[in-house]
Amino acid sequence: MEEFVQKRDNLHIAGVGKTEGGVYAKVQLDGMGTVGGSLDCDDFIGNGSVSVKGALTAKKVRINGTGSVDGPMDALDVNVGGSAKIKSDVRARKMTVSGRCHIYGKLTSKKIELSGSLKAENIQTENIEVKGGFHVEDVLQADTMEIKLYDRCEAREIYGNYITVRKKGKHIWEKLSFSFRPSRLYVRFMEGNRVEVEHTEADIIRGNRIILGPGCNVRLVEYREELIQDPSAEVGEVRLI
Repeated sequence: MEEFVQKRDNLHIAGVGKTEGGVYAKVQLDGMGTVGGSLDCDDFIGNGSVSVKGALTAKKVRINGTGSVDGPMDALDVNVGGSAKIKSDVRARKMTVSGRCHIYGKLTSKKIELSGSLKAENIQTENIEVKGGFHVEDVLQADTMEIKLYDRCEAREIYGNYITVRKKGKHIWEKLSFSFRPSRLYVRFMEGNRVEVEHTEADIIRGNRIILGPGCNVRLVEYREELIQDPSAEVGEVRLI
């Protein structure tokens, strides 16, 4: 007996339009489009001013314009090149942000590539590469973390296996911006196996091997194996634990 597989239709809104939620193959909103409920689709593309009044489940999500999702987002691949607000948790295998993204919840992703601006309550990932700015209300946790400071980055707590923070010149956004925000990392507590940081302000940094580069200001450093400190790095107290 053959298994019946329901064919998914496509949904396309060009101009001003509104539709209810549902199950689709490809959803493309090019104008001012509103989906009045939860949406389950293979591909979601938002090029204009788009809104989903529910949860969004998809294989691929592309937000190139201005988009908002009222419920949780669950996708394999998310790419934000415009401006996005997700008013709940986000789960994605890969998250790419070159625009601005505000997540009113937790972001869980296997890999995060950030060259824009990202704000979230918590972030948990295996690998994160940053060439932009972020604000994490609570905890940023990653196995491997590579942060290149082109903008202000801050989190309450950071945990990782390998943590690298460096300042690499100026991003094109910083060159064109009139903002005077310093390109620094601000964190209350950081802990990792190997921690190598520059231009970082922290209350406590703890790790096995710690390298403090130029521009660091740390109240307390706790290390187990090795501590290397640049002469310009300011440290209030050092403890071997």
